[in-house]
Amino acid sequence: MIFLPLTVAEDDWAGWKILHGALGEQIELVGDDLFVTNVKYIQRGIDENLANSALIKLNQIGSLSETFDAVQLCHDNNWGTFISHRSGETVDSFAPMNPVHPQFLSPI
Repeated sequence: MIFLPLTVAEDDWAGWKILHGALGEQIELVGDDLFVTNVKYIQRGIDENLANSALIKLNQIGSLSETFDAVQLCHDNNWGTFISHRSGETVDSFAPMNPVHPQFLSPI
């Protein structure tokens, strides 16, 4: 697995489209700060073919229901999801427990 962080600026929608056009069928192109776990931005990414997966961070969107909605939108559109706990340790059970939630069981 190779990560290329910040390959395109988080607000460069046109750049993401070019990158996805060039590499999107060959690699997992993960939108992080481009989507900020927000269904509005993820939907735009789907509509404009900007990526093929999203990094999901509960603390970016602020609630479990919004986080689950973001994951479900990705899965409904055959996008991958990567769950992040951000930096540092947590005692929160969300990150380790999310794989057992029904919405997280659909294929990535």
